[in-house]
Formats: sequence, C-alpha cells, structure tokens
Amino acid sequence: MATHFFIKPLPDRLNGKIFARVRCSNPSIDIKLSTCQVLPLAVWEQVRATRDLVLMEQYPRQFSILERMERQINFVLNNALPDEDLRWRICQLHRRILATADQSVSVGPGRHDNSFMEYYARFLQEARQGRARNIGLNKGKTLGVRTIVNYQQGYRWLQEFQATDWGGRGIGFDEVDKAFFDQYTHFLCHRRIGTGKYKGAEGCSQNTIALRVNEIKSILRRAHEEDGITTNTAYLNKAIRVQDVDVDSVVLSRKELEAMEAVDLSAYPASYAWARDIFMVGVWTAQRVSDYGRIVPDDIKHYRRSLEVTDSRGRRTVDVVEGAYISIRQKKTGKLVSIPVNGQLQQILDRYGNRLPHMWTHRLNRCIKQIARLAGITEKVKVTTIRGGKTSCTYVEKCELIHSHTARKTGATLMYNEGVDVYDIMAITGHSSVDMLKKYVKADSGDTACRIAAKYRYFK
Repeated sequence: MATHFFIKPLPDRLNGKIFARVRCSNPSIDIKLSTCQVLPLAVWEQVRATRDLVLMEQYPRQFSILERMERQINFVLNNALPDEDLRWRICQLHRRILATADQSVSVGPGRHDNSFMEYYARFLQEARQGRARNIGLNKGKTLGVRTIVNYQQGYRWLQEFQATDWGGRGIGFDEVDKAFFDQYTHFLCHRRIGTGKYKGAEGCSQNTIALRVNEIKSILRRAHEEDGITTNTAYLNKAIRVQDVDVDSVVLSRKELEAMEAVDLSAYPASYAWARDIFMVGVWTAQRVSDYGRIVPDDIKHYRRSLEVTDSRGRRTVDVVEGAYISIRQKKTGKLVSIPVNGQLQQILDRYGNRLPHMWTHRLNRCIKQIARLAGITEKVKVTTIRGGKTSCTYVEKCELIHSHTARKTGATLMYNEGVDVYDIMAITGHSSVDMLKKYVKADSGDTACRIAAKYRYFK
C-alpha cells in the first residue's frame, strides 16, 4: 500500500497538474486524486529524479501540500480498520487537506477555473430556450422536457459535490478526468437522498449513478466535438463507465393478460376501462407509452395483397391477404415503424374509432396496478436493488411492479416466445440491435426450452 504522485501535462506543454495515486491490496482500492498543484514539467522531472532540495525550496507551498497529503494518507492506509470504508475516509481526508490549504497559494487553475460548470450552465440556458439539440441518438432533434429536467438535476448535484467533496473550488475542463469521475461516483454512492420514495436513504441507485456519469460525458462530448472549446476527451475513456441494471422489470403472460381483461370494472370510473385498453394496445404494438398513447385514425393503414403460395402438393396458387397495420414515427428515436394489427388490437381500436382516449402516464400506472391486483396478479417477486454500491433484495407483489412500460416488454416477450424472428421483432419495436432487444425480452426458461424443442428435429 502506498501513495505516489504523477504529473499530467497541461495544453501549453510547459506545465503540468499533479495527481496522487493511492493503491492498497486489502481492501483492494486504486484511487486517483487531484492535488490542484501545477508545476513546470522540467522542475517536476528533475525533482523526481534527484530530489533537488534547492528546486523544492523554490516551490515551498506546492511541495508542502504534497508532503502533507502523502504523510496523512499513508497513515490512514497503515492504520485502517478491517471493516472501515477506506475509500470514503481517504476521499474525505483529501477534501479536508485541500479545503484547509492557504487560499493565497497558487495552486493552478483547479481552484479558480470553473469553465466546465460555466459551460454546463450555458448549455442548460440554451436547452430551456429550445436551442440545444441532440448530438447522439436522433441527432439534431430538440432536447425533450424530461431530458432537460435530468440535466438540471445533474447540474445541481454537481454543485453540491463541488461545495463538499471538491473543496469548494472550481471545476475546469482539464480536471474532468478518470480521477474526477471516481471521486464523483464515490460522492453519489454516499449521497443522502432528500426526496422521493427513498428519502433518507444513503447512496443513489446504480442506474442513477450511470445517468449522472453519462450526462457529464455528454457535456464533455458536446464541448469537444460540437463547440471545440476543450481538448478533454475523457468521455472516450472506456474505463469511465457505470453499467446500468434492469430493476423492477416484469412481464405478463397471456394468462395474466386474459385475467386482466376479464376483470369487471363496472363499479369503477370509466378511466379504469380506458387505462386497461390503452395498456393492452401497448402490449399488442410493443411500443413506448409516448407512442401507443397517441395513435389516431390516420396511423391505421389497410392493405390487400395477392401473394403466390405453394401448397403441400407443390402446386402454386394465388392467395389474397388483407389486413391492417399501424404506421407511426417513434417520438424518442424518430424511426418509422409498422405494426401489424392482430384481432385483439383491432377490437380495441374499433371500440374507440381508432383514436385512443388521452390519459396521463401517472394515472395510467395507478389504474393498471389496481386492475392487476383485482386480476389476482399478486405473487411475490424478488426485486434486487443496488444502492450506494450495496445490493439488497426484497419481495414485492407483482402487481406493484406493473407500469406503462411493462406493456412494451410484454409485447416483445410474447412475440419472442411464439417464434417471431428477432429481426422482425426489431422492425416492430424499433430497436437498432439485438443486444438492445435482449433487455426487453424476459423469456421464461421453460418457454424457451419448449420453443427450441418444437423448432428442431434433434429434440423430437
């Protein structure tokens, strides 16, 4: 276990910023921390090679901070308790050392340069004015309201991190590197949740951490590729990644869907019947609620085609095929998809004249959970949650996990279980890769085995 320092050149190639690397084998940690100290590269190389005291005396404040940081961190490493959160303790110590350093010390741009946060603030202002556009998926399209809200929350959390774990100093573009992401991720793993379902809990969920990290990488990419105001390419570092996990995800079987359709809702407000029909449209179309909730008559297309088919005796005949499909452009991706209309979907569309009633998503979710409970979908489902880097498991009634997006996952899974080719499913759902589709398909192992056995003579 040890602490050592290394230098990263600044854009002028004359000076460099010094970082501390803290490594320990038990527990296994490898942390990079910014010291906010800037020295000429030539001075650093000579001091490292010869320990030239004369040169060190020319930069007494910088080297005194490095010496203090090395001494105190090594003391913590050598005297840590077995069950202690060593990473957290080292990060807190690092913060205190920088926060108590003499404010008059010239510690380089790290203390005063706030270019990253200033750019982030300008981006938010442009986004609220409708002038910021996507640079990745669906490039050129104006950012959605939900996306802007997420960015705003991410900015507030960065300000919180800046005031606490970052010692109150500015965040410049050059400082947003692997060490910065490690420290920010650690902050999120221990952040106290102030509102919502998990109010009072310590640590953000893994998916929230992944969202916050990806937001920062997106801002860096925008500043580098679109505006050309920074040379920082940390967003390209594959090591800077938090894998999101699929949590609270369930799908419904045909039997469960039939049970929901059989529920008598005559004693409930009409909105419950609307919610059930809208949800079922989501199942049979396998679309997002932002798409299946806005189907109108112009989206319904009818076709009549003559197809040449070969019967069992090898004779060729002409068969007339007719039906309908829904053609919509997905709101999130901008893709144009066509969904064949089956019998169940046609009945619902006929009921409303091909124009579904409008319902807010939160109300739709509330009604669907109640209908599922009335249908007896109350089996206990194991839910695994990763929060603050810790995994916990609880058991929740399945009906409580059903929401609008369950319809899309259920539709994709039903098609897969009934033998629809994955590329045909992708043409309907709009997924661009099989890997993305896999996140939606929740095939039961028994269903998969039956489907494989029926497909191949080997298992006969």
